[in-house]
Amino acid sequence: MATYTTKKELIFEIEKTANLFIQEFNDIKEAQKDVMVEEIDRTPVQMIAYQGIIIKI
Repeated sequence: MATYTTKKELIFEIEKTANLFIQEFNDIKEAQKDVMVEEIDRTPVQMIAYQGIIIKI
């Protein structure tokens, strides 16, 4: 597990990782947000909710 020397460094890494995760969903159309793909155990909306990420629109 990574260690961080400052709180600011930890916050930066959390934000960076969250942004990478959110970018994976940029190309998903509104009609596809609740579609379950067989190989994946959650819909896109469920994934975002599970991660507890709030997206500001």
